[in-house]
Amino acid sequence: MPGSSLGRRSSAASFPDQKTLGDFDWQFNTTISRKQIYELVTGKFVRGHRSVLLVQPPDVDKSHIAQGLGRAPIQSRTRSTTGASSIRCEIC
Repeated sequence: MPGSSLGRRSSAASFPDQKTLGDFDWQFNTTISRKQIYELVTGKFVRGHRSVLLVQPPDVDKSHIAQGLGRAPIQSRTRSTTGASSIRCEIC
């Protein structure tokens, strides 16, 4: 993967870990809606030039979800040419 287009895009994204939504423990925090997260995986927010804000208390794996959401368009080869889309994690 390192020499592939997928590998280059993953590297350019600078993900700190190799986390995917497939590895996420949905039983850990039952307040997170799997349906809503997988709706975001479709990339509709990217195509609509929208941003996503994940707001949850500390230590509920927001970064895991953000990385999974960030990897989804890379793996499906979806491109955002405007740079207007973003995923942010906030600790409340």
